[in-house]
Amino acid sequence: MRKPPTRRLSGNGSGNGDLSEITFGGYDYPVVQAGVYAFTLEQNIEVPQPQSWSGQHQVTVEAPRFRLPDDAVRFRSPPSAGVGDYQSVLASVVFSDPKLPWLRSATPPGYPEEAAAPWLALTLFSPQELPLLQAGRGGVLSVDPGTRAAAISIEGFSGLAGKPASVLGLAATGKLVVPDLPDIGALVQEGDASCSMIAVPAAQVAASFPKWQELPYLAQTRSEPGMERQSALLCNRFSQPVDGDQPFSRLAHVISVEGYWTLLDGTAEGSAPLAQHAADDDVICFLVMTSWSFQNGGPQVKSDHFEPLARTLAQDPGTGAPRDLSFTHPVTRTDMSARPERLRARFASGYMPLSARLVTQETTFCWYRGPLVPFDTQVYTPQGSDQPLEDRFSDALVYDVEDGVFDLSRSGAWQIGRVMALADLELMTAWAEVLRQLRGGVEAQMRAGRTGAPPPENPTQSFLGTVREHGLAARPVARMAPPRAGRRRARQRLHAYPTRAETRAAITALGRDGLLGSAESDALDRIVEKVAQMMRLEGVPFHMLAPDPGYLPEESLRVFNIDPDWLSFLMDGVLSLGLRKGVDHALYSELREEIWTRAMSRAFGLGETPQDFLASGVILRSYLDTAWDDLMLHAYRRSAADPAVLEEIPVWHQTRLAGSLRMWFFLDRPDLIVLAPPVGRLHMGVSEAQEIQLRNLDGATGAVGALLPEAAPVSAAAHLRADGLTLKWWAEDGSGLVEALARALSAAGQPVARPGEAVPLPPQALAIELIVGTPALELTTPPAA
Repeated sequence: MRKPPTRRLSGNGSGNGDLSEITFGGYDYPVVQAGVYAFTLEQNIEVPQPQSWSGQHQVTVEAPRFRLPDDAVRFRSPPSAGVGDYQSVLASVVFSDPKLPWLRSATPPGYPEEAAAPWLALTLFSPQELPLLQAGRGGVLSVDPGTRAAAISIEGFSGLAGKPASVLGLAATGKLVVPDLPDIGALVQEGDASCSMIAVPAAQVAASFPKWQELPYLAQTRSEPGMERQSALLCNRFSQPVDGDQPFSRLAHVISVEGYWTLLDGTAEGSAPLAQHAADDDVICFLVMTSWSFQNGGPQVKSDHFEPLARTLAQDPGTGAPRDLSFTHPVTRTDMSARPERLRARFASGYMPLSARLVTQETTFCWYRGPLVPFDTQVYTPQGSDQPLEDRFSDALVYDVEDGVFDLSRSGAWQIGRVMALADLELMTAWAEVLRQLRGGVEAQMRAGRTGAPPPENPTQSFLGTVREHGLAARPVARMAPPRAGRRRARQRLHAYPTRAETRAAITALGRDGLLGSAESDALDRIVEKVAQMMRLEGVPFHMLAPDPGYLPEESLRVFNIDPDWLSFLMDGVLSLGLRKGVDHALYSELREEIWTRAMSRAFGLGETPQDFLASGVILRSYLDTAWDDLMLHAYRRSAADPAVLEEIPVWHQTRLAGSLRMWFFLDRPDLIVLAPPVGRLHMGVSEAQEIQLRNLDGATGAVGALLPEAAPVSAAAHLRADGLTLKWWAEDGSGLVEALARALSAAGQPVARPGEAVPLPPQALAIELIVGTPALELTTPPAA
């Protein structure tokens, strides 16, 4: 089946940045729409005498009809239970299934598929416009007071046709109208299967519901790089408060319009049936696929939109002053000019004073800094230690002679590494196995005689052998001799065990490659993977990253560098467990650099650890991360050749520490950070002046979606129905909003309709014109020292 061409929008929806791209498409018809199909096969034979046979086979193509799957809806705008300024936003809903709106049809039989209407429509009501049904009346099982959608059995819904509206407890004097759904009889036999419904006065349907000629413009497909294609529905009505500063509730319902094409005809002749129902005070019953509610209180009401929430990350809500994004103690954000310079330097470097109790029971304080350090802090590059690992903990205790206090940053990393290793049975099992294999390799090296002199003869064993040969004192000899040969061999090995110098000589002779050859690669790889996860700070207790809540208060974002020295002591603490013998420490000292390099490569994508290793990141603690689980973060650095040019830094890794805590890692220092929801979560609507600023549709003359500043905007307010809220998208006389946009775009030299597009402005082009921009927050990082 032929599909119309798509239109691709590059950038963030406003033409101001190349953050991503999104491709809009028109209708996406399935190969066969849902329904019952009958196939008739006829066979004719002429010889030896004419005969014919025929048979019929019935096939049902299934698709959602009375309810949607639980995972069908991917995104709602405005969000469910949202409170904010939605006056110029057209509500929309995005579905996971790209074909869902076209699985059925709401157009007359034989209508051209290029302009065929989808079977779903997104409608919007105020509580006063939508009657509240009563449970227990007319077969209603229950009612959701938030959205006023009523649960009813499919059989009960079908049985409402023609009954008085009073059956549902309504004040209307007319009858109930139910859609004429073909083949519903087979489905009614399901009996107790339930659905959701709303009952709308016919006058309200005539005033605010989209006509079936408008429905093709209100559905389109969307696709983003790396994501599955989706479908979207757009509402035809604005949400505006009517009570001044008081929030005004809106009820959004995705309804089925299948079987109602005669009532939703927008032509003068075709609108007569609906007008008659309105005159008779009838009530139209619609099946509800999904519904939600939100509150619109205008710009003076606090909003849970992305923009205001993100704005609090960048500036103080009270003063409007820019926030300090450095990962430092909150005391650095106060006036510290009267404090000693050494103290100011400590706090500016990310240190935090912690209370400590010495072994002498004296109470004092110590300095601590985790692996996240401010941008302008000089960090140490980890170097290998020649000391045995048992001395590394004391090596990690740093004593500040001038202040007379300890710096527990390194030792804290070492200790938390041991604690995390104790909690990881898989890691410790693999590490014990690798150590056992390495010891075996060293012992095999020494048994081969490549290092050390042969062990001297044991004089006690020589004397006992002489006495036994002469048969003297058999019983005393038996008591003095070792009882088992295995025990004698063990003692001989013990006496023959080489010194530490000889062990180190054997390890040196084997070399790193020889040691690695004696260890199982799979076990070593598991160790490297576990250590790499810890280096990405996965599983590290949050108080080790931020020892004070002030480092990362609620609704805050901080930028940091990663201290590789802290990570090196974390790894030493992890792998210090299991080292029981002197040979174990010698083995680890030989392999430490190899494990470090592999773990850093796995954690940060480094081929080898450079001396000027620089990794940075962003840590976010915000409701945004909960409400926008697919939040996007982009980082940019200034080009060395031209500081005015920004180069994107790829995100190497991101991890969620908790429900509202997330971190992103980069292998460079960003100068600009952009936080935005996915480009697919576009807001559709008009400007605050109720105008549509035209956007470019021709990729050959500029970026698709870029604003056309020289083109005059199109007034949306001039194309409203009598209620002042519902847009008149299509009109029989050509006075609809779609036609007005098509004329304005054509005058601006834009390609409106392409070959194969049977409407004046295809839905994918209309979607681009209605984009009000993907909200994005730009944050400038602290300057380098």
